Amino acid sequence: MKAVVSPVKIWRRQSKISSLLGKTGRVITYTVIRSAPAGYAKFSPYTIVLVEFDDNSKAIGQYRGSTPVFVGMNVKAVLRLALEESGDEPLVYTVKFVEVI
Repeated sequence: MKAVVSPVKIWRRQSKISSLLGKTGRVITYTVIRSAPAGYAKFSPYTIVLVEFDDNSKAIGQYRGSTPVFVGMNVKAVLRLALEESGDEPLVYTVKFVEVI
């Protein structure tokens, strides 16, 4: 049986995502996930960062930049596909981080 996601949850998530898009900040800390949870094994290893934005708010997300991540690195929040397409399931997008060039 598939879980049904409430439209209210989707709307709340979208409003949070839209408030983060385009914000810049710096990496406070990061970790590399080498042993991923079930369903994510094919994506490992991947990097998770804790970012402090210029307005002192913080967010956690996946780093998808092209250069190696380091503490103090300037990054920007962008919208990316969360997982690969899976047949009839709707596409899910989320906030990820890339380096500021």
